[in-house]
Amino acid sequence: PGGIGATDLGGGPRLVGSAPDRGAYESVADDSATLTVTTNADSGTGSLRAALVSAAAAPNAQRIVFALSSCPRIITVSSALPAIIDTLTIDGYSQTGAVPNTLGVGSNARLCVILGGNYPGSVGLVANNANSHLVVRGLAFSNFGDAAIDISDGYGHLIEGNQFGGAIAVGASGSIGLQANARGVRLQQDSSDSFIGGIDPQQRNVFDASSVYGVGLIGNSGGHELRNNYIGLAPDGSHASGNAVGVVVASANNLLDRNVIGANVYEGVQLQGNPVFQGYPQGNALIHNLIGLPALQGTDPAQNYGAGVRVTANANGNLIGVDAQGQIAGNFIVGNGQNGVGGPGNGNGNGGVSVESGAGNRISGNIIHSNYGLAIDLGADGPTANDPIDSDSGPNLLQNFPVLSSIHYRNGARLISGSLYVSSSTRIEVFAATQCGNFGRADAAVILSVGARPLIAPIGGGNVNFTASIAPRTGAGFDTHCQLGATATDANGNTSEMSPCFVDDTLFAHDFDTSAGYGCTL
Repeated sequence: PGGIGATDLGGGPRLVGSAPDRGAYESVADDSATLTVTTNADSGTGSLRAALVSAAAAPNAQRIVFALSSCPRIITVSSALPAIIDTLTIDGYSQTGAVPNTLGVGSNARLCVILGGNYPGSVGLVANNANSHLVVRGLAFSNFGDAAIDISDGYGHLIEGNQFGGAIAVGASGSIGLQANARGVRLQQDSSDSFIGGIDPQQRNVFDASSVYGVGLIGNSGGHELRNNYIGLAPDGSHASGNAVGVVVASANNLLDRNVIGANVYEGVQLQGNPVFQGYPQGNALIHNLIGLPALQGTDPAQNYGAGVRVTANANGNLIGVDAQGQIAGNFIVGNGQNGVGGPGNGNGNGGVSVESGAGNRISGNIIHSNYGLAIDLGADGPTANDPIDSDSGPNLLQNFPVLSSIHYRNGARLISGSLYVSSSTRIEVFAATQCGNFGRADAAVILSVGARPLIAPIGGGNVNFTASIAPRTGAGFDTHCQLGATATDANGNTSEMSPCFVDDTLFAHDFDTSAGYGCTL
């Protein structure tokens, strides 16, 4: 919690008692009592159900551990389990044979304890009390018809090192296929400030094959962190195992950081509006995520078949590629769309970032290219033309894109010029790619400038000419990223679509073919 890591300086587990010790070494003091599950029966002495009943009745923090007869073992849940109402840790890694992941890429985890739903609309673990604080690690979840974990109240919940659907590794080389859950984890209503995954490899969760979504952050719920998870990819990080939708965010002030989100049937991430926050910024931030990509380590395509990120239902004030402090922390949003990488596009929002509705959604500092539609699509309807005085309403207020007109060099600097109708302080960002994107609009395979001085609007608004200094991206004297494009973002965070491509075809602009030279080859 709070990004302090799951292990202390000596490699010991960070959470021993009911609260994290933030010192260099974890205290050995443990104020929790231990309950042991010894049978995979659904009820009776030694069952998980009995342990949950005892935990709810106890006044102090409790920890559930497992001592089952073999690995793996399936606990079939035939009716609703007792809800978690106070502080409880459920530790699947306590079972002999279970091993947490140690890999930075992929997973070598071995999970032994499987919870399986076996009644209509089944739910696995439930936390629904304002005093609930649930920690779940090292479990696998299968066949829950509603949600594997459903949290509707409480704070600081920690979900780490688990797997939801897909196939889990058994022994040295075998595996067991789990049945799909409808939803992996749902954080809703009054739950707050919870953590799904974490910065350490052993904290990574895997969300596979959910029929509705892998993770949902819904309703009044907010302030959650979703970090370093595989969402739509098998535990090895190399093969597709997509959910219907990767992540649904319909609440406020959540952080999605360093997740790999791919191979999902529809969108990788949906940012949905919520009536509670209508008219106010929701403040969700997506940073450092890999969303899409044609393939990772293996050969399976990992594109999301809808948009990489879809902004819908009047979602306002979200940050894509920018953290809450305004620092650029871009995502890779590559190869998404119904036909995968490239293609002519069909203008239906199946591209990189599709803003169907809502305003103030800032899209900055991202690598967005090779998607089926546009890199950024306002209205999910293909290219949107500029309005002469930028007076449109609609998604991101249909912010006008810059019109690039010329490129030149001065004192070794590469300068690009253009114009834009400006009604408020506006920032220009410049990108490049080796090829133009769909519909003649630019892609963003290379970031050339995100820190230019904002354009100041004339009184009453008006056309402003600008010149932006951009990095030359040199390599052996010339650069092949010759298709340039730009976006504009106004003072309220409304980001435009990418501009039409502008071709830099200047050869050897300030030297011949040397390390100091620059030129484009087309």
